[in-house]
Amino acid sequence: MDQAFVMPGGKTAIGRVALPIKPVNNGADLLVTLWPNNAGAPDTSGTPLSSTYVPASWINNLAAIDGLTIDTPVLAQPQFNSSLYLSSGTQSWIVPAGTDTSNVFDVSVVSSGNYSIILGGADDATFLAVNNVSVAAFNGGTTYGLPQHATPLPKNIVQGSTAATADTVMYAGGAAALTGTTTLGFKGVYTASWDPNTGTIGSWSKQPDLPAASVNGSGASYGNFVYVIGGDTDNTGATQTTAVYYNTSSNGSLSAWSTTTPLPTALDDTFAAALNGWLIVCGGAHTGVVASASVYYARINADGSLGAWNTGPNLPVPVYFAGGANGNVIDDYFIVAGGIDSGNNFVNDIQVISVTDAGLGNWVRTAGTGTSIIDSFYTSSFTTTNGSGVLVAVDRVNQRYVHFEFSPVPLISIPLPATGLTATGTYHVVMQQNQGPDASSYLSFGYQINTPLPNNMKTSTRNSGTWTNFSTATAVPMVVYDKTASGSVIHTWDDPNDSTQAAATTTLVLSSNQKTLLGLCESTTEPNNALDANPAFTSVTAPWYSVGCTLTRSSAQTHGGFPFSGLITPDGVTNGPYIESENIPISTNPSLINGEFYYVTDGWVYSSAGWNQVSISINWFDRNGVYISTSFSGTNIAAATWTHLVKTFEVPVGAHYAGVNPTMTNTPAVTDLLYLSNIRLLRAPVNTGALSAVSYITYADGVVPPRPIGVTKLN
Repeated sequence: MDQAFVMPGGKTAIGRVALPIKPVNNGADLLVTLWPNNAGAPDTSGTPLSSTYVPASWINNLAAIDGLTIDTPVLAQPQFNSSLYLSSGTQSWIVPAGTDTSNVFDVSVVSSGNYSIILGGADDATFLAVNNVSVAAFNGGTTYGLPQHATPLPKNIVQGSTAATADTVMYAGGAAALTGTTTLGFKGVYTASWDPNTGTIGSWSKQPDLPAASVNGSGASYGNFVYVIGGDTDNTGATQTTAVYYNTSSNGSLSAWSTTTPLPTALDDTFAAALNGWLIVCGGAHTGVVASASVYYARINADGSLGAWNTGPNLPVPVYFAGGANGNVIDDYFIVAGGIDSGNNFVNDIQVISVTDAGLGNWVRTAGTGTSIIDSFYTSSFTTTNGSGVLVAVDRVNQRYVHFEFSPVPLISIPLPATGLTATGTYHVVMQQNQGPDASSYLSFGYQINTPLPNNMKTSTRNSGTWTNFSTATAVPMVVYDKTASGSVIHTWDDPNDSTQAAATTTLVLSSNQKTLLGLCESTTEPNNALDANPAFTSVTAPWYSVGCTLTRSSAQTHGGFPFSGLITPDGVTNGPYIESENIPISTNPSLINGEFYYVTDGWVYSSAGWNQVSISINWFDRNGVYISTSFSGTNIAAATWTHLVKTFEVPVGAHYAGVNPTMTNTPAVTDLLYLSNIRLLRAPVNTGALSAVSYITYADGVVPPRPIGVTKLN
């Protein structure tokens, strides 16, 4: 399976990818490779730009949706997973003219239970605030009811902060109008009793004022605590504040407000929610209506006050909210749906981050619908079962609502380091699972249907080299991370560096007659290193030998940071001069790729005048060293340019040894010099295992049953 992506401008390296993978039963090993683009498909004719082999056991640990149930290192905690919408759709939502929500926008909305509470807003025609209140019910599945009238607010208010607890709904601050004459914000706070089981709102009553006026602030609740976060002191959008206020609700009433730890920076129009012991504040706008990518989260103390603010991973798309596009919560996931960017453009991105008691995970960004979500009347979210839920975006203008069905998805972080990529270039991440003998154990990959993501998912029959679109507008919602220390997190795994990590497996050796453990063999999945002894000609030319030419080391033309290259000087009379490596033992296990297996030649060549047809070929030999055949693939070499030659060759029947031989076709003159750098024979990426250690157990003589007395490890 292949998913293409486009490198951003200014970026030339990646560090890792995160893929939605779920193991079924025992799962399967996975090979992930990075390839260049060729006419919209991965160019798999050579060696991948990067590859990582991930054992099934590792995937099984990382894919634990609720984390491991035993005390283990940090491998499979829930923040390594995400919640993605795997399907979406629209349904009609026709509100009768003259009702509370038919001609009102910029409402404040809070989700509670299976209900949306829709409060205040501004009149479409006058932009003056209204006091409307209505409740809309989520009826399960993807069914969302029309709004029902509820007790109106005591005064006309817009752009206030809202929150709901198990028994109280609150509206704090706000202003009397959206535009026109500057309107100072309100300090007033109103509450009403609320029943999240029936969707019933009681009478509104005046509560203690906020310490200062607040417009465009955010609201949140946690248990019986309610919060008002940031905002402005008037409706100009230029008087942002860092203030955070909190209170305790009880049966529809509040006490005096308290001030707690202020935000690190002044913001209004943020996306906020409280989840798993944290108050989380994302995005928002600075002075000048500049959208922020900042994410802050603070621990909620036992008395409702906040601890110090922590800085979380930046939003992939900086946005601020307007008109009901609040921060949404489904199970353990915080969702930023839509928003407005610094250019005052509506966006349709859905950005999701997991939240645990330990803190925040990493953002996953997916596209929404073709219509900007913030163009909708409001968004609301509802958790259903087993971590799943539905995000509803009401589009009042088009009299419909869009529903996004979210499910928890394990996101497996896989190192895939690659440098020297082309900014704005297209690259392909190819996922190939290596199924074992148990047909009921395999990997399931997440994908999204009817998405406007720019590159379709493709599939291919193994080793066919032919790729086809899986279906129209279908893509794997993967995440690609860069390698910068100050940018996106490179690794979710707790690994020491950005190289492909070795994965070890152990085989126990048993005595069938004595029923005792004799020892164990440890195999390590290694990075794909050169099999030939001297690929770079750094100090000597041996063990390479030459036919129809001479081979020397040269510093006249070098590549890849090596101090020398190999220099072929033809004898001027031989047709097809070449050099050849030592005979290299190759694997004869035919079980890896449908009974076939492959080796790769990889290297760089340079000719001052250019040359027609140079090949890094392979000579194949049987177990006795007798020549079998040659695998050849010639390429025209441009003048005065280092050219990268990569070719995959199938191993012929009976071959036990291989020799790498860079070859010039025809009869070159003695002046037709060819420089060589880093000429390598590589295993095909799937075949990267190697025996790393053997240990055997010693037993006491004459003791029945056998009693082990020691272990010896052979390196």
